[in-house]
Amino acid sequence: MFVGSFIGTSVRVILSCILNYFLIIPIFSSMFSFPVKKIIISANKFISIVKNLSSFIIYIVAPFNTFKSVISCFLAIFIYKKLGKSAKKFFN
Repeated sequence: MFVGSFIGTSVRVILSCILNYFLIIPIFSSMFSFPVKKIIISANKFISIVKNLSSFIIYIVAPFNTFKSVISCFLAIFIYKKLGKSAKKFFN
């Protein structure tokens, strides 16, 4: 269960970084007429290491998605354990 959660979290974070870099951020930028440069400047005010889109992905998108995925995995494991016990009692 934990190996699957680790693999799932890793794949989810890698895919989210790739999709954000090539698809989501450019589409967001063009849809709302908000240049990527402004996103980088805004992020740089909070995290001075962010200088370009690559560093934005590494220092902001990846940690956020890692945190989100870990929380999701812990909740899924907790819920699965509770439901698993209830399901065994119900079906036996």
